[in-house]
Order: sequence, then C-alpha cells, then structure tokens
Amino acid sequence: MEQNKTKLTVIVEIAMDGTYGCYPADIDKDIGLSGYGSTAHQAIEDFLSAYRETKVDNEKMGIKTPEYEFEYKYDMRAFFNYFNFFNVSRIAEMAGINNAQLNQYLTGKRNASRIQYEKLAKCVSKITNELQMATF
Repeated sequence: MEQNKTKLTVIVEIAMDGTYGCYPADIDKDIGLSGYGSTAHQAIEDFLSAYRETKVDNEKMGIKTPEYEFEYKYDMRAFFNYFNFFNVSRIAEMAGINNAQLNQYLTGKRNASRIQYEKLAKCVSKITNELQMATF
C-alpha cells in the first residue's frame, strides 16, 4: 500500500551572489532543510540530499520523517536556469515580450514588472498544458 505523501512547496530562487537556493515555502511546514548550488539543478539536488540524510538520521533515532511530494516554485531566473532547454527567444515571442528585455530580466540587469511577469507566467502555463497533452 502506497503511503500518503504531504505536498510541500519548495521555493527555488537565485540569491544576490548569483548562486541558487531552495527551501520550503510554508514556514509552518518548515522541515529545517535547504539546498544550495551554482545552478538550480544543484540547489534542488542538495535539498533532496539533505532530506534523504535527515530521514536516515531520524530513523536511527526512532523518529518518523514525513513523506513529501515536492512541488517546486521558481523565480524567473531559476526557472530558465533549471529548464535551460527552452528557447528563451521563442518564449519571449510567445509571451509578447521583447527578447532583449527578457534577457535583461534573466541576467538580473532589470526586474520584470508585474505585467511582464504575468505574461511570462501565462505563457509557461500554456506550454505546461500543451506538454501534458502531448504523447509520442
């Protein structure tokens, strides 16, 4: 019988120093874990490694660690770092954003306005839906 897992949202974002970090979004469910790395992939893997180590350590002490289903929420730069196979120029075009402007957001030279951010979020949601419907 499969054990029920609690959904835990993990924030993945870029830090001021250009490294990436991730941590639980809900402070009430904070399991004392975080992950860091020079890429979003490395930060997530570090987070998952810390979770696995915590489970082992807790088991040795007779403590049961909850089973989590992790859901990741990315800031814009972490998203494009993690999903680096996406064509940023094409996404800018699909979202109705100037390509040079999007590149400035991704390099940290400028911050996206709420409107621009919402355009990108809507575009990514559309891509997600299309990918979920696709089969080979």
